[in-house]
Amino acid sequence: MNRYAVIGLGRFGAKVAQGLADHGAEVLAIDSDAQAVESMRGSVDQAMVLNATDEVAFRASGVEDVDTVVVAIGRHLEVSIVVTAQLVRMAAPHIIARAASPIQEQILRLIGAHEVVNPEVAMGESLARRLVAPELRDRRMLPTGHEFVELAARPSHLGHTLGELDLGGRYGLRLLAVRKHRPSVDSHGRNIYVDDVIADPDASLVLEDGDVLAVVGTDAQVRALTRER
Repeated sequence: MNRYAVIGLGRFGAKVAQGLADHGAEVLAIDSDAQAVESMRGSVDQAMVLNATDEVAFRASGVEDVDTVVVAIGRHLEVSIVVTAQLVRMAAPHIIARAASPIQEQILRLIGAHEVVNPEVAMGESLARRLVAPELRDRRMLPTGHEFVELAARPSHLGHTLGELDLGGRYGLRLLAVRKHRPSVDSHGRNIYVDDVIADPDASLVLEDGDVLAVVGTDAQVRALTRER
């Protein structure tokens, strides 16, 4: 099981720590605010009140024993820099630091953070994508730089087979599965709808209203498909 440490339990850090714990990960949560730490007790394996800029106390916390450290301190640049620099000196295997601005992102990368995230930018981009392409149901970045996307079949696709659509040839996308929302009857005789996921579907499969395609491709390839009506 991978072990994680989350430094800074503000809104972002608390969400990360809780999400990791919900997925069964071992989590060490650290903050200098006792109230923030207390709110995480019972949710994570260990929650600790600690001034992370105190390197001696920081090392003694057990942070050196985790696989990934998330520095979730976004508003206090100096503290974020000090904590990230300490983790680099400790040779932490993977450091993910939160940035609140492009300058902070550049500094954290120069210091040695392996990955830098900006939640505000990500949220803005996500909202823009949802407004421009409301048919996108799910969108996740993969380590390869590609995206996994679930999107509703386009109106122009309905009544056509996957072979006619030719996602690979026309867009360079790889189709993983099709989810069909089909009518059914439950054990009490009531009319319901169930999701039927067809993995690696045959080219003869005909797309219908309500079908959702699960594809992998680059951002440009996905955008090319979503522009089609």
